[in-house]
Amino acid sequence: MLQLRPMLLCASLMLSTSAIVLAQPAPLSSLYKQTSDVHHLMANYAADRGSLIRFYVIENSPERRQRLERLSTDYLQQLKKLDFDKLPVDSQVDYLLFQRNLQVDLRELAKEANEVSQTQAWFPFADRIYALEKSRRRGTSVEGEKIAIELNALAREVAEARKMVEKLDKIDPILADRASGTATGLKSAMKSVFEFYNAYDPDFTWWVPQPYQKLDSA
Repeated sequence: MLQLRPMLLCASLMLSTSAIVLAQPAPLSSLYKQTSDVHHLMANYAADRGSLIRFYVIENSPERRQRLERLSTDYLQQLKKLDFDKLPVDSQVDYLLFQRNLQVDLRELAKEANEVSQTQAWFPFADRIYALEKSRRRGTSVEGEKIAIELNALAREVAEARKMVEKLDKIDPILADRASGTATGLKSAMKSVFEFYNAYDPDFTWWVPQPYQKLDSA
């Protein structure tokens, strides 16, 4: 019996060691990768969103909204590919906060789209101004005389739209605020077009200043 004790003790130690090995948590390298993936996504999203906002600066414009929607949707899909259950607690918190922020962004963009659609009749000329601003971002060459004719036509349409809106009996304050943002964005779009070409393109500089001032004050 005395000879069996060392053998039993050795077996007991082996079983204990096996249990410890089985109970070990995931390797630190795996945890680090999961944690790093969450932070990496958050950092990339912040950088990508900042770049989009700096490039698509026109408030309430369809192109800006579509780009931001695509960005948030894409990052939500990337986030869902991570194994939430394998993340450490602090990374799970980051995951949930990031997910919530992306979902809030998408809801706000959907709200913007809905309100813009309800005020669309007040800005029947908006798409043409957005198109001019898009060409400006691409650095497209323009014909000054054609731009001048277009701006004169836009000035008349803006004046007519203003009269139509002023005749409305009542305007929802939320829609009024959205319309104000759209008007500011359109004004900013035309300003960016004018400042980009004026004094650099001789043809533009000859034809456009007066029609632009007329439109800007319409």
